[in-house]
Amino acid sequence: MRLTNAIKYPRTAIRYGAHVEILPGSSPLVLSMPHIGVEIPDDFQHNLNLGLKEAVDTLHGGVDFTVPFATGAFNYYDAARIWTRLPRVVLDVKRSLGDVDQYAVQGAKGVAKGHGLVWHASSGFTPQSTKSILERPYTMSEFLGMVAHGYAPYVVGVRSLVEHARENNGHAILVGLHSMPPYNFSHHTNGRFAGAYYWLRGGDPLPDIIMTSPEKGSCDPELIDLVRETFKEHGYSVSHRRVAPASISLPRDKVADPENGIHLLAIEIVGHGFQAEGIDGVIYHDIEKKFPAELARMRTAFTDVFQRLEAWH
Repeated sequence: MRLTNAIKYPRTAIRYGAHVEILPGSSPLVLSMPHIGVEIPDDFQHNLNLGLKEAVDTLHGGVDFTVPFATGAFNYYDAARIWTRLPRVVLDVKRSLGDVDQYAVQGAKGVAKGHGLVWHASSGFTPQSTKSILERPYTMSEFLGMVAHGYAPYVVGVRSLVEHARENNGHAILVGLHSMPPYNFSHHTNGRFAGAYYWLRGGDPLPDIIMTSPEKGSCDPELIDLVRETFKEHGYSVSHRRVAPASISLPRDKVADPENGIHLLAIEIVGHGFQAEGIDGVIYHDIEKKFPAELARMRTAFTDVFQRLEAWH
């Protein structure tokens, strides 16, 4: 099953396990794209209730469709790049192994996490619209198989690319690339759907770019300033958020280690000028044809950001 033909993965990519792909690089920069997966292979066991509209909408809405087109990461050859072909809703490789509950995996002991490593809740615009999207929880055996074939290769792949970049350059900068709709959001705070988010209409407008990093230091502050100022030079509004460790690429696996030359931050593209996240049923499979000028402008900004990150230090 393929959600869209718009995202075309590079044919030169190296398979790292069954579902993870990498493109090696020579610079200190490692670009992680954990949520651009749009493929569920026919032989991949999943329990999504695809007969439920909310499940299908959530499956599409969880994909960062905008990232490959707005960042130009596939064609930024100096940096190492890594992504998974599996959709985020099936297996969110950005999450911790502990981010599963009994509603996702039978016998799991974690607190309720509707949008955890395995999503079991839909997303929408009201908390009342949230529904269960799995036909049944995964057995522990099924879950461990998913971890072995889909999750572990991503974690190991990121670690390997980061270590390689540091060995060759003296330091490494891991950047998580993400995109989101131009809406604020909130989360369920209790019940079986706790941790599942829903979108909010209205409220304060979001900036064009949101940088995030864990509450504890994950990168040199100069890098935050460098990225912020570069995007501003290109006319984009930017904010920086300190977030809990579970909200950014693999921090619980201790990837970030600034004192020893490993820096981590994430860049979130907010879809103001173009919207390709599947919210409100809008999925632009021909995003390049609909928004060529907006995407070209943002790719220019990202190229500048990447080049300045590589030249840092």
